[in-house]
Amino acid sequence: MSFDPALSKPPTPTEFGEATPQTCLRVVRAAATLAAAADDAALDAFCRSSTRSMARLETVMHATHREAVEAERYAALAEEWDADPSMPDRALRRCATQAVTHALAAQREAGVELTALALRGELERALTPRSAPSGRAPSASRRPRKRPQSVPPPAWTRRTGTSPP
Repeated sequence: MSFDPALSKPPTPTEFGEATPQTCLRVVRAAATLAAAADDAALDAFCRSSTRSMARLETVMHATHREAVEAERYAALAEEWDADPSMPDRALRRCATQAVTHALAAQREAGVELTALALRGELERALTPRSAPSGRAPSASRRPRKRPQSVPPPAWTRRTGTSPP
């Protein structure tokens, strides 16, 4: 197997905080895998069901399968578009976002833990610059300042002498 530079896409700059194409491909593959696992869980529940709950579980199984197929379709599209150097990187991000959405829907339908939420976080993670190495905590984590003692109490406490209703 030899390396052909004409077939590989050059790395493209991404906006600050946007997911890279490699991250999108990893996320879309993971989303398809999670959706397939949710589909399997729904199928297993249907196979173990009693006659009384069979109709409800069949509906769940079909809905989960529909979402899993969509997640896998977006994964296949992302793989195809990654091989095409003329496709913009935003197409991969769109595929990854849609695959995660369908994986979440499949997990929700199957009633399993929503582990695909972590994948959405990877796509939407906003990178922030590191704070200055002064050793101080950022200002947002400081305790709020106390109210000065010279401020009189609100007017309703002076009139009635009681607390609000």
